Amino acid sequence: MRFTDEKQLYSYIAKLMMDDNIDFVACPIISPWHAMGVDALAYDILQRKKQKPSGVIVITPHLRGKFTISELDFVCRDFAEVRFCYLDLDSSTKNLNMSGQIDLARTAFDILLAIKELKKTHKESKSEIHIVTALFPNVFILRAFRSKELACKYYPIFSLIDEGMGTYTPEKLRHIGLKLIRQKEPRYFQVTRFLRVKMMHNAANALKIIGGKCLAIEKRFLLEKSHGKLIPNRQFADLYKKILEKRVTTYKRHARKGPVAIIVSVPISYPGSQGHETTVATELNFIEVVISILIETGFSVVIKPHPTEPVNKYSLFLAKFKSGQVMLAEQEVAAEIIFSRLRPDCVLGYDSTSLVNASVICDIPAIRITDILLSKVDAHYHKLVSELFKRLTSEILYDVDNFEKLRQLLNSLASSGAANTGIHSDKIA
Repeated sequence: MRFTDEKQLYSYIAKLMMDDNIDFVACPIISPWHAMGVDALAYDILQRKKQKPSGVIVITPHLRGKFTISELDFVCRDFAEVRFCYLDLDSSTKNLNMSGQIDLARTAFDILLAIKELKKTHKESKSEIHIVTALFPNVFILRAFRSKELACKYYPIFSLIDEGMGTYTPEKLRHIGLKLIRQKEPRYFQVTRFLRVKMMHNAANALKIIGGKCLAIEKRFLLEKSHGKLIPNRQFADLYKKILEKRVTTYKRHARKGPVAIIVSVPISYPGSQGHETTVATELNFIEVVISILIETGFSVVIKPHPTEPVNKYSLFLAKFKSGQVMLAEQEVAAEIIFSRLRPDCVLGYDSTSLVNASVICDIPAIRITDILLSKVDAHYHKLVSELFKRLTSEILYDVDNFEKLRQLLNSLASSGAANTGIHSDKIA
């Protein structure tokens, strides 16, 4: 079902919760990575309950303005009873003004009333329901528990799934990144969205204080910090790996011949931003050099574009290099699926979640080439994030800061992967 009004959506979800026994509500879900987190949680519930879980998944557009996933991106359809909803936030929030901010205040009051109802009964007498969202708890859905029947029926658990590297980025840097993406939005829209995010950001501490034992928060993050560095959380990494194996079986496998490298991209600048065209041209020239080095060291190359990049951004490389040397992966398919299907000898990229996942989930050597690119472009935000990312992932990724080090590392990896078998297509799906 499609909605353009949040109130109607939440009323619909509340009715489903009343009529059926719902195990999880995932809202909002934006990216392929979020979808994998929902699948992992649904699979975990299946393993514990030994029966099909029931859930509701709400898909919303990416912050850059378009839907990047659909229900086809969820493998939990095969082992859970799931209803899908689409919420076009863009349509609903364009009309937000001061009255929208007043509605937020009313919502906060409704949430307090809901918590009051939840406190009246013990959790032991209720069914668990997981409220799934990335990074911060979606406190807005608590409004449903103003109903005494729902407050007596369910014990809500806020299950926070991985947001990728955004999970481990300080709030100040996240805020700078969001401003770059949203710089064309009206001012009142930015203020209202900021208040919504702030409510969710502060919700964890507030819920512990106000909600007490009637609410629970669990972090299902793939990585955890230890002494200033990131290490895998094996329990959740294994769940993600199992989900990835289930997803890969739905795609045709490609034959391999010789070493293969995958380049995963993230947008370095945003349309409309100062110097956008110059930055993109510099990035494409940089990638062309990286591709040339990969081919020189014996690799076939697959480029995995980011879902929000222009569709034809990298197509020029298909014409510049010989047939079979460079291929493009499907833009809509999650990078992790491409990794598992092709089993490349290495993955190269910037400061991205996919690069970390290649190493942590798929056990593939992952090479960070950010420092080489940032020496050639004026990308202030990325330079701010770069040092933090480098420090956090030093135990997970290879890191190179010049082309000579890249050649040496690739020669070593090509030698170890020379016996593998390789791909025969210009398009990897």
